[in-house]
Amino acid sequence: MEMFIQKVLMINRFKMKNKLKVVLMAPPIVGDNIKESWFGDSFGYEKAIQVSKKLAEHYKILSDIYKIGFINAADYVTTSNEDSIHMDAANHEKLGKVVAEYIKNDMKK
Repeated sequence: MEMFIQKVLMINRFKMKNKLKVVLMAPPIVGDNIKESWFGDSFGYEKAIQVSKKLAEHYKILSDIYKIGFINAADYVTTSNEDSIHMDAANHEKLGKVVAEYIKNDMKK
Protein backbone atom coordinates (compact mmCIF):
# COMPACT_ATOMS: atom_id res chain seq x y z
CA MET A 1 0.00 0.00 0.00
CA GLU A 2 2.84 2.37 0.77
CA MET A 3 4.29 1.96 -2.73
CA PHE A 4 0.86 2.63 -4.21
CA ILE A 5 0.47 5.81 -2.14
CA GLN A 6 3.90 6.98 -3.26
CA LYS A 7 2.97 6.46 -6.91
CA VAL A 8 -0.36 8.26 -6.52
CA LEU A 9 1.30 11.19 -4.77
CA MET A 10 4.04 11.37 -7.39
CA ILE A 11 1.45 11.52 -10.18
CA ASN A 12 -0.53 14.08 -8.18
CA ARG A 13 2.54 16.25 -7.70
CA PHE A 14 4.13 16.09 -11.13
CA LYS A 15 1.19 15.57 -13.46
CA MET A 16 -1.71 17.04 -11.53
CA LYS A 17 0.16 19.90 -9.79
CA ASN A 18 -1.20 18.71 -6.41
CA LYS A 19 -4.81 19.32 -7.44
CA LEU A 20 -6.02 15.97 -6.09
CA LYS A 21 -6.80 15.22 -2.47
CA VAL A 22 -5.88 11.66 -1.64
CA VAL A 23 -7.89 9.60 0.85
CA LEU A 24 -6.82 6.14 1.99
CA MET A 25 -9.64 3.85 3.07
CA ALA A 26 -9.17 0.76 5.22
CA PRO A 27 -11.64 -1.95 4.23
CA PRO A 28 -14.28 -3.47 6.49
CA ILE A 29 -13.21 -6.39 8.64
CA VAL A 30 -13.56 -9.83 7.10
CA GLY A 31 -16.60 -11.54 8.63
CA ASP A 32 -16.61 -14.66 10.77
CA ASN A 33 -18.44 -16.61 8.07
CA ILE A 34 -15.22 -16.65 6.03
CA LYS A 35 -14.75 -20.13 7.48
CA GLU A 36 -17.71 -21.34 5.40
CA SER A 37 -17.33 -18.90 2.50
CA TRP A 38 -16.17 -20.07 -0.88
CA PHE A 39 -13.65 -17.17 -0.59
CA GLY A 40 -12.22 -18.71 2.57
CA ASP A 41 -9.47 -20.67 0.88
CA SER A 42 -8.35 -17.66 -1.20
CA PHE A 43 -8.19 -15.37 1.82
CA GLY A 44 -6.74 -17.76 4.39
CA TYR A 45 -9.84 -18.34 6.52
CA GLU A 46 -9.31 -17.09 10.12
CA LYS A 47 -6.01 -15.45 9.22
CA ALA A 48 -7.95 -13.10 6.93
CA ILE A 49 -9.99 -11.93 9.91
CA GLN A 50 -6.87 -11.27 11.97
CA VAL A 51 -5.12 -9.39 9.16
CA SER A 52 -8.18 -7.32 8.31
CA LYS A 53 -8.48 -6.21 11.95
CA LYS A 54 -4.93 -4.77 11.77
CA LEU A 55 -5.22 -2.97 8.43
CA ALA A 56 -6.86 0.19 9.76
CA GLU A 57 -4.04 0.76 12.25
CA HIS A 58 -1.39 0.36 9.56
CA TYR A 59 -3.31 2.44 7.02
CA LYS A 60 -3.78 5.22 9.56
CA ILE A 61 -0.02 5.33 10.15
CA LEU A 62 0.55 5.59 6.39
CA SER A 63 -2.04 8.36 6.07
CA ASP A 64 -0.29 10.30 8.83
CA ILE A 65 3.17 9.79 7.31
CA TYR A 66 2.04 10.94 3.86
CA LYS A 67 -0.42 13.56 5.14
CA ILE A 68 -3.38 12.18 3.25
CA GLY A 69 -6.96 11.63 4.32
CA PHE A 70 -8.09 8.47 6.05
CA ILE A 71 -11.37 6.64 6.48
CA ASN A 72 -11.75 3.37 8.35
CA ALA A 73 -14.67 1.67 6.61
CA ALA A 74 -14.91 -0.82 9.50
CA ASP A 75 -16.10 2.03 11.71
CA TYR A 76 -19.22 2.32 9.55
CA VAL A 77 -19.94 -0.90 7.67
CA THR A 78 -19.64 -4.67 7.81
CA THR A 79 -19.25 -7.39 5.24
CA SER A 80 -22.18 -9.56 4.23
CA ASN A 81 -22.93 -12.87 5.90
CA GLU A 82 -23.02 -14.47 2.47
CA ASP A 83 -19.29 -14.43 1.77
CA SER A 84 -17.77 -12.33 4.60
CA ILE A 85 -15.72 -10.31 2.08
CA HIS A 86 -18.14 -8.10 0.15
CA MET A 87 -20.67 -5.60 1.44
CA ASP A 88 -24.39 -5.76 0.73
CA ALA A 89 -26.28 -2.90 -0.93
CA ALA A 90 -27.24 -1.25 2.36
CA ASN A 91 -23.64 -1.13 3.53
CA HIS A 92 -22.48 0.22 0.16
CA GLU A 93 -25.03 3.00 0.49
CA LYS A 94 -23.98 3.73 4.07
CA LEU A 95 -20.29 3.87 3.11
CA GLY A 96 -21.07 6.08 0.13
CA LYS A 97 -22.73 8.57 2.46
CA VAL A 98 -19.74 8.47 4.82
CA VAL A 99 -17.34 9.17 1.96
CA ALA A 100 -19.54 11.96 0.60
CA GLU A 101 -19.70 13.60 4.04
CA TYR A 102 -15.93 13.24 4.44
CA ILE A 103 -15.32 14.93 1.09
CA LYS A 104 -17.82 17.68 1.86
CA ASN A 105 -16.15 18.40 5.22
CA ASP A 106 -12.66 18.17 3.76
CA MET A 107 -13.48 20.76 1.11
CA LYS A 108 -14.29 23.26 3.87
CA LYS A 109 -10.71 23.07 5.15
